[in-house]
Amino acid sequence: MKHIGAHVSVANGFSYAPIRASKIGANAFALFTKSPKSYSASEISHKEAETFKYECEQLNFDKKFILPHASYIINLSNPDEDKRKKSLDLLILEMQRCAKLGLDKLNFHPGAHLKAMTMKDSLKLIAEEMNKAIEAVPEVKLVIENTAGSGSNVGYHFEQISEIINNIDNKSNVGFCIDTCHTFGAGYDLNKDYDWTWWTINDMGIWKYLCGIHLNDSLQPLGSKKDRHANIGQGLIGLEFFEKFMQDDRFDDIPIILETPNSENWKNEITMLRQFEKN
Repeated sequence: MKHIGAHVSVANGFSYAPIRASKIGANAFALFTKSPKSYSASEISHKEAETFKYECEQLNFDKKFILPHASYIINLSNPDEDKRKKSLDLLILEMQRCAKLGLDKLNFHPGAHLKAMTMKDSLKLIAEEMNKAIEAVPEVKLVIENTAGSGSNVGYHFEQISEIINNIDNKSNVGFCIDTCHTFGAGYDLNKDYDWTWWTINDMGIWKYLCGIHLNDSLQPLGSKKDRHANIGQGLIGLEFFEKFMQDDRFDDIPIILETPNSENWKNEITMLRQFEKN
């Protein structure tokens, strides 16, 4: 069985996240532990953390299927040392917030080299910063999300993800999340090359690190390097891929998270995906 959910709001408190996820028929979900566009964050009180854990338990959300998302402003490849340290400090803070909420993973975008270094140097630098974060908060796994490759963003080819992971000291504390819109934008044809795409991930040696999926259609064409999500079946990836995906048991034991544009449609999308699973 697939564990499907969406990236839900934490407005009015973290405990509302599992409640909102439950209302759309989800058995997985994602959330931000703070504003994704700010370096500051109010402290999570003990009561708030315990209430969140209680609601997750009451609504049968196992932490295995909860995938928090880090702030968008983190860039572990920033060539400016002070700005890079600021990103690292924020990443560590968010890992600590995950731990306080009883969560054991944090998904993040690896960063951008800003055209100030080679791709190889950028990937090495990201791994070095990740090693520092993992050492600081070993109870939370860092999950690298692949990107579409816009601008100078790195991590859009699976080889790049593999190179980062190869330079991580404690590999038990690193994971990999596939965003389907980003994958399509990076040039992987999820329809015509469905099996080849997954084979490539396995060939790179990173399949065993897979611990999350962001399931999104794409508004932009194959290889566009643009990150523009569409609702399931309303983009250019198309329903054929999502039907195959839902019947592929390799994705049964990880959180599958919708980040599609219209939250009002999440319940319908989950219902539709479940129907594909049964076919």
